[in-house]
Amino acid sequence: MKKIKLLILAMLLAFCCVQISVAQVPYCIYDNATRVLTIGYADKLPEGAYDIFSPQKDGIVLGDSIFYSIFIDGAESIVIDKSFAKFKPTTCADWFSGFENVTTITGLENINTKNVTSMENMFLRCERLTSLDLSSFDTRNVQNMDAMFSCCYNLETILVGDKWNIAKVTSDDDGLEEYGLTSSTFSGDNKLRGGKGTLYDYEKQNYNYAVIDGGEKNPGLLTKKGDPELIGIQPYGVLNNGTLTLYYDDKHNANSIALLQWSKVAKDVKKVVFDKSFANYKPKTTSCWFENFVALSEIAGIENLNTEEVFDMTKMFRNCMSLTTLDLSRFDTKNVYRLEAMFANCINLTTIFVEDKWTLKKAIEKNIHQMEIENLDGELEIQTITENPICNIFNNCFKLCGGKGSTIVYKDEYDHACFGYEYAKIDGGASEPGLFTRKGDKPVVLNYIYANVPYVVFDNGVLTFFYGNELPQNACANYVAVISDLNWTGNLFSENVTKVVFDKSFKNYYPKSCSNWFDGFRNLTEIVDIQYLNTDHVESMYAMFCQCQSLKSLDLSNFNTEGVEIMHSMFAGCYSLKEIFVGDKWTTKSVTSSTQMFYGCTQLSGGKGTKYDVVKPFDIRFYPDHPKPTHDFARIDGGENAPGLLTKK
Repeated sequence: MKKIKLLILAMLLAFCCVQISVAQVPYCIYDNATRVLTIGYADKLPEGAYDIFSPQKDGIVLGDSIFYSIFIDGAESIVIDKSFAKFKPTTCADWFSGFENVTTITGLENINTKNVTSMENMFLRCERLTSLDLSSFDTRNVQNMDAMFSCCYNLETILVGDKWNIAKVTSDDDGLEEYGLTSSTFSGDNKLRGGKGTLYDYEKQNYNYAVIDGGEKNPGLLTKKGDPELIGIQPYGVLNNGTLTLYYDDKHNANSIALLQWSKVAKDVKKVVFDKSFANYKPKTTSCWFENFVALSEIAGIENLNTEEVFDMTKMFRNCMSLTTLDLSRFDTKNVYRLEAMFANCINLTTIFVEDKWTLKKAIEKNIHQMEIENLDGELEIQTITENPICNIFNNCFKLCGGKGSTIVYKDEYDHACFGYEYAKIDGGASEPGLFTRKGDKPVVLNYIYANVPYVVFDNGVLTFFYGNELPQNACANYVAVISDLNWTGNLFSENVTKVVFDKSFKNYYPKSCSNWFDGFRNLTEIVDIQYLNTDHVESMYAMFCQCQSLKSLDLSNFNTEGVEIMHSMFAGCYSLKEIFVGDKWTTKSVTSSTQMFYGCTQLSGGKGTKYDVVKPFDIRFYPDHPKPTHDFARIDGGENAPGLLTKK
């Protein structure tokens, strides 16, 4: 009996040894149809999966992380399988960095962070995430949180649990700011809010605020999982039949909308009312408060908004396309120094009333400085430098007029008041022009003809390109913008465009750049009359059709690309694109940058059958083992001896 037991024990030990010797592999697998990236841990790679730490294809190393190399532009959702819980990483640095299109990450509880020492850049540039549940994360050994959540522009809530701890964190690289750079944990997270109401601002960027919010005395930007969203006296809104009423008290309930979550109801709001109770609230920032309130036509009780301590009004009214008048006569801006795009794209705004407490003194002091710069003759001269935080205040405010008739004259598409702070003052006439009107003065109605400008009109899924001097008196449902000033990525209509039309008038326009023109138009299926797009003077087509995921065919046979130098990411992320037609004027002889030009175009093939290959999206500068630069394949397909991914019209 004893011998049998020993034999069984020996067999068990042998079995265990065999099991231990099996090297498990952390892997990821991507479903192109659903745009889902699944991460798991297995004894061997599942079919079609990639080893996360040894990403190769045909002997070519694709990058340090398979996450970045192949799926970064395509993935819209990430799922972390239960099997991954067995994996014990020591770093999570860069894991989800750059996944700009991902809206959800599920299964985060399956990441074992007990031994992790670095979370640097972990969620950097996850621009579409609105919330993160990290309540399972154990960060007691984490030392580095550099840029962990930076540039998560839509992130509103981060949930954490009892094992969240920053005691060992020392690295945040704030010193980079003197060079115009930052690795701060929360840099750019304008919508982020702690569980007890602490709001992100430019003084709360580093890891010291990566703690559970304890209110005014112990501010943090994280929320304890399970805590009610609104506690005690808080600013909040109540939406009723198109009217958003804003309060500051403790009478909130389950239907109340927390500050900075107002964006979720933006398109439903026609009127905003500031209750008297709101006068007791002293915000430090009003950044993005009413951004994208496209139907908002009236604001009542705005005198109950106390701005004495506000330093950031960035994008406060951006895209309020139905507003015609703004009464900011009670605004005190003595502490404000960030106003970028404050009124941008308020295309129907005619009058802004202010009083003497409106001042940009601090903004100018903090954002304008003089530097010694070497001129063309090699001599040092003093130049005035203006930084971005107070630029573009009045972009596309076509109808705005000061109290004495001053306007910004648009001479051409390159003259759109990029340094609009110069006009952000009460109008003093020809000698001291401004775009504001003193309260009590009679508004002046703008009445002059614009110079010819390229512009677009969006209506019911169709984006039409025009060139002329009579911008339409459009309804608020439409969106009008001058092309050179339009930030396409993430704008109001990019994901809603199903069709693009070029009007015949557009043939008279000669753009110098087509960069980002259709970037992010995921639902675009058709482009009509693109022959009216004249590319004779174009130098850059950077990301021009990037992420046009629904386009199946492109006819670029009229394109003249002789002067084009940049084709970086031009078709990247066009997962459904099967054919690209070009003509005799297509050439890449001037191209110097073409990194990831065809990145993710897995269904694309040339006219003689040359197929897309996962190796082809990469540029030789970043991948020295790559046989040819990307744009070598941006030619008419000549078959096996001269392979290309384009088709002759």
